[in-house]
This record gives sequence, C-alpha cells and structure tokens, in this order.
Amino acid sequence: TELLGRGRTAVPAGLAEHFPDLTEVATYHRLRCDEKSGEPTNHARNYVRPALARRIDPEDLVRWPMTKVLRDVVGADIGRITDTVEARLADPETARLLQVPLLSPILHYTGVTYDAAGRVLDVAVINYRGDRFSFTVTLETT
Repeated sequence: TELLGRGRTAVPAGLAEHFPDLTEVATYHRLRCDEKSGEPTNHARNYVRPALARRIDPEDLVRWPMTKVLRDVVGADIGRITDTVEARLADPETARLLQVPLLSPILHYTGVTYDAAGRVLDVAVINYRGDRFSFTVTLETT
C-alpha cells in the first residue's frame, strides 16, 4: 500500500450528511497493489474526523486498513459499518491509478463507519478493479 496523499479538506458535499457537525475532515488517499505482481488492485480515499486523524500514524495506513487502525491503534469504539457496493465505469483518474482502460468496469465501495453512539467516524470510498474482485454476502435467517 502506498500513501498517495493526506491532508484536510472541506467536507465534500456528497458526504455532508455524514458529518453535519464538521466543516472539514482529514483525508487519506492510498493505492494498493498486488504483492506478487505489483499491479494496482484498488485505490481508497478516507474521510476521517480530525480529532481521530491527529492520532493516526500514516505509516500504520501503509500496513493496515483504516478500520483496523481506528479500532486497534486509535482505540475508536466502532459500533457498525454500513457498506455499499455498486458497479461503475472507471473515470480518468481511476483508470490511470488502476492501470485499466478508461470506462472499464470497476467496483465502487463506500463504507461508513459509526461509533457506538451512531456518530460517523470515517467514510471510505474505494474503487476496485472489476477484473480482480468480487464480493460475496451471506445472510443467515433464524
């Protein structure tokens, strides 16, 4: 995993509903590659509460997913994560980063991480190569 960038930004309009009490969030942009081939597999952007971001060591994000860092390193009390996965076509930036042709199919994932009180801690937006990933969900009924 390569940390492409980090900083602070105004809360993006599309994420304002998740951070109604904030005007800015910390951002992290990472590119993950296959360990054997070196081929890019996904790129992720995380939008995190600034109070939590102050306790994140960027080197931890090279080793582990944001959820693990928040839970195990920062000590955030994660209550739930809501995942949304949809099919999309690669835009120019995504195609360049993932080394796929423009308009290639990708899996677009949004994960919203909440604390035990229901407050959003992190929103992860991840684009996966469509030719490398699939998701399986199993629901058990009782």
